[in-house]
Amino acid sequence: MQSILNLIGGEWKPSQDGLTFVQRSLGESVEEALVSDSKLLDVVQAIASINRSNMSWLKEPEEARRERWLRSFQIFVEWLDRHRTLIMEAQRADTGQSQRSAELSFLSTMICLKQIEGLLNRASLPVGTVGVILGATDPMFHICRRVWVALAAGNAVVVKPSSQTPRIARVLAEGFQHSLTAGGVPAALVAILFGRGQAPTGDAVGESMVRHPGINTIVFVGSTEVALRISPVVAEFGKRFHFSGSGRNPIVIFDGFDVTELAKKLTPLLLDYQNLGPFRPSRLFVQETSYKPLLDALAKCFEDDREVRLMRPRLREQFYLQLHMALSETGKLVTGSADRQIAPQPTLIRDLTNCSTLQQEELAGPWVTAASFKYQHEALKYANTSPLALAGYVLHPDPSRARRVAEKIEAARWVSWSQVSQIDHKSIWPALALMEAPGLKQSGHSGDGIEQVWRTLSRSGVHLQSSGSDQI
Repeated sequence: MQSILNLIGGEWKPSQDGLTFVQRSLGESVEEALVSDSKLLDVVQAIASINRSNMSWLKEPEEARRERWLRSFQIFVEWLDRHRTLIMEAQRADTGQSQRSAELSFLSTMICLKQIEGLLNRASLPVGTVGVILGATDPMFHICRRVWVALAAGNAVVVKPSSQTPRIARVLAEGFQHSLTAGGVPAALVAILFGRGQAPTGDAVGESMVRHPGINTIVFVGSTEVALRISPVVAEFGKRFHFSGSGRNPIVIFDGFDVTELAKKLTPLLLDYQNLGPFRPSRLFVQETSYKPLLDALAKCFEDDREVRLMRPRLREQFYLQLHMALSETGKLVTGSADRQIAPQPTLIRDLTNCSTLQQEELAGPWVTAASFKYQHEALKYANTSPLALAGYVLHPDPSRARRVAEKIEAARWVSWSQVSQIDHKSIWPALALMEAPGLKQSGHSGDGIEQVWRTLSRSGVHLQSSGSDQI
């Protein structure tokens, strides 16, 4: 059985109380890991280690520190590339992703890191120590992204990964330990603490991080439900807070496309709950003339989909509960199965009323809902009803029209056909990563673009030099 320890002070350490929990992997060969179950004392130890390292580190000239950060970053990227197979295997064991999905996650992570490199050329005043609390969606991407944006702003970081994803977090922790040490940066400036989920803020170590005075800013990626429980505590302690929550995102499709080709390109995007997670479009609104032909084409693509999607028991149960609820209301099954005895299938539900509870909640698993509209104002009214919207998508044959409509979508960011010339797996996520907009609704309050996260984690944003990578 693999033993997974905390990374504190650049060293692997068990939890102070000696507590552990067993986490089982997903996949054909189920393996168990014995994971440290951190509490308040572990947070205190991590903060104390960071403070000791900062006493000498912050005495270094700012330019010298920035050069070391850049060197460490480059070493980390090289390390990722060398260990890509190990990293993807750990991600698959924790999340149940297919090989193709894990490869996409790795590609997205590398693209994101390329964008972050430009931040290391900026002068900034750090906010101090940043606490990063993450959910189980695409841990490879979110750990690398949140940690390196925080480090680029000159901060130290304490990371609490999801209790469901300890393997990938452990592998990436090795990368941080190696790259910081090799780059001349104190390895203690990044701490990784593992722990189980508990109320009220998601887990004991997470609650301790939120309340500890040594952590100045909290970055949270996970469900809106947990984010809303954390918010009052963060406000009580006067900390900065950046969160990216749940998503029930609309995709509005106008007439004028070859529905067969469009369905082929849309299918990976609609079903990718493991990579895109809260950014996945799951509320499909199609103009009347194209509605039935597109649903027929999507049904065929869904039925032809052979990708194996493994789900943890709790998520699988939620998938079937939501599906049966949809069918008990006005929803009609186009393709898929409500049989609990078989693995969850790609599922398409049509004609679910817009006032249904399921139109407002994030969906668990590979399924989407579809409805028709006649006029543009109807599409916007339907698309903007959900309180959860991290992204909005508009497809129109006329790019300028697509952009005008997209600007009326109420979401943390929007994507139009003009920005994503080909809707496919390779282009959609990088496009999302580059988008900037103020946060709206309950999915996030400050936007999730790299620039927004960086502004939350720094107190200044002066450009030292101009380069293409600065244009985030």
